[in-house]
Amino acid sequence: NYTRALEDFQECLKLQLKHLDSDSRLLAETHYQLGVTYSLNFQYAEAIEALNHSTAVIKSRLEKLQEMIDKAEGPEALPDERKELEELKALLPEILEKVEDATEGMKTNAETAQDGASSSSALPGSAVNKADSSSSPA
Repeated sequence: NYTRALEDFQECLKLQLKHLDSDSRLLAETHYQLGVTYSLNFQYAEAIEALNHSTAVIKSRLEKLQEMIDKAEGPEALPDERKELEELKALLPEILEKVEDATEGMKTNAETAQDGASSSSALPGSAVNKADSSSSPA
């Protein structure tokens, strides 16, 4: 039930925006899940927006982690932050791929809608005729 999932993720996001830092990974995760759910529900523009929010949060987190690492003393310092930095760097291409998928889905939807409009205008009475013949008793 994508509609219910979207409502739940949006409620979650409201709470997270209120209580979490703007560079929280949880915030990025919720934006990501919203984006995926929008895509599954064929709401591609919303998907792209949510996924872009996710990448923005991750980029912000990457900057913060890099600053911390740059200020640290030696390559052995802050091992957890270094690990997180590498994980986030690996996640970004995956999210950008989802953005590309949603963009492609939006184009396909637009082309399908355009093809459908041209097909229906080329044969104006065909849908009615098929409906009439299928509803006739045999």
